[in-house]
Amino acid sequence: MGAKRAEMISLICSAPINKDAVEAKMQEINRVQAKIRAAAIKTVITILESLPPESRDKFRAYLQARGRACDGCVPMNPRGGKAIPGR
Repeated sequence: MGAKRAEMISLICSAPINKDAVEAKMQEINRVQAKIRAAAIKTVITILESLPPESRDKFRAYLQARGRACDGCVPMNPRGGKAIPGR
């Protein structure tokens, strides 16, 4: 993903800007991200289904807490941190 984002930045910084190429790169990145999200969700479901019932509740609680912890996370922040006011 980093390489694809770097390619997009290069396209944006070129003169003249080829908006069609930038749009195509954005769509490519979106397709890859969608595949990654789908694979991650499938993996989480597989893990959840493989756990014994008593562990499923703990894992569900973990997932819900993790989801709340990332509310408002800054996109592309490698540490998943919160937005910094004024930035």
